[in-house]
Amino acid sequence: MNMNNHNDFLNSLLAGKASLEDENIKSLCADFAIILTDAVKNGINNDAEVDVFQKIFEAMVPSQLVYDLMREIPAEVFYEFGHYLNTNYSEKNNEIVHAYLNVFRYSEFLEKIYDDRKWDELIHKLIVSSGFTVDKLFNQRAQSYNNKVLFKLLEGNKEINFTWETIHKEVHKYSLSLAAQIKDSFDENFKTAFLLENSLTMVVLDLACLTSGIVNVMIPANSVPHHISYILNKTEAGLLFITNEKQLAKIKSIKNELKHLKKVILIEGKSAEDWIISLDEFLKSGTHYNQEFIDSIKSRITPLSTATIMFTSGTTGEPKGIVFSQLNIVYKRFCRAMALPKINE
Repeated sequence: MNMNNHNDFLNSLLAGKASLEDENIKSLCADFAIILTDAVKNGINNDAEVDVFQKIFEAMVPSQLVYDLMREIPAEVFYEFGHYLNTNYSEKNNEIVHAYLNVFRYSEFLEKIYDDRKWDELIHKLIVSSGFTVDKLFNQRAQSYNNKVLFKLLEGNKEINFTWETIHKEVHKYSLSLAAQIKDSFDENFKTAFLLENSLTMVVLDLACLTSGIVNVMIPANSVPHHISYILNKTEAGLLFITNEKQLAKIKSIKNELKHLKKVILIEGKSAEDWIISLDEFLKSGTHYNQEFIDSIKSRITPLSTATIMFTSGTTGEPKGIVFSQLNIVYKRFCRAMALPKINE
C-alpha cells in the first residue's frame, strides 16, 4: 500500500472542494477507486494505515467532495471494500466502518444500487460487527450537521428553529439528569417510562434514553389508568415521565397498584408530594459528576441491546409491547435510505 499516495489524497480532501479545479476533482474520484481496490487486494495492515483510511472517510463530508466521490465510485468497488471490512473484522476498523456507513447513505450513490439486495445484508453485518448504535449514529450526524436545523417548533405564527448542535447539547444535559435519578437503583433490567404527549421535550428525553442505553417504555398518551397500571407493572419501570396534571390524576388513581414505580417527573406543573418532581428539579439534578455513570451504561450497549418498548393502546385486550433493539432503529435508517434513494440528506 502506497501511503504517500494515500496521504496526498487525504491532503486534497482536507483542502476542500473549493480549492480544486474540475480536472483535479475527476482525478481524485479515480484515485478513490484505486485506493479502495488496493486496500481489498493488499489489506489494511497496521495502525498507520487504519488511521489514514479513517481520516479519508471522515474528511469526505466536510470537504464537500462526498457528492462527487460517491457519484463516481463504481458500486462494485465500494461493495468489495465494505465486504473486506466485514470479513477482516477488527475493532481497530470500527471507526472506518462507521465513516463508511456515513458516506454510503448519499443519494448520489444510493440511486446506483437501487433494488440491489446484496447491500441489505452487508450493511446489516457492518452495523452489528462494528457496534454502530444510536449513540454513535446521533453523534456522527451532530458533528456533520452542527448548525443545520434539526427541529422546527411551531407556536402560533412563530417558528422556532433548533439546530443539531443545540439538540445534541440538550440530549447530553438530559442524560446527566437521568443518571442522577437512576444511578442508585440501576441494574440491567431497569426501565423508565413515558406517558407523554408529543413535544420537543419528549423527543429530547427519548434521544437521551436511546443514546445512553436506558430502555424507555412508550405508553400512549390516551391510555386509561388500568392499561397504564398493566404496562408499568409488566415492565417493572421505576421512573415515569408524564406531561401534566391530567396524566398525574391517572397515576394517583392507581398509585397503590404500582409495585416498582419509585418516582414521577412532571413536565408541566409542580406537586408537593415527595415521589413527584418537576422538570426544573429534574434538570437541576444533573451534573458532570454523572458522566462516568452514563459512560459505564453506554459501554454495555451493543446493536442487539433492547433500546425501547412501544405499547399499543390496548383497544383489543391488554396492551402489547413491541420491543425494538438498537439494531432495529439504526438499520431502519439505512433501509429507508436504500428504499427511497432520491430523498437525500
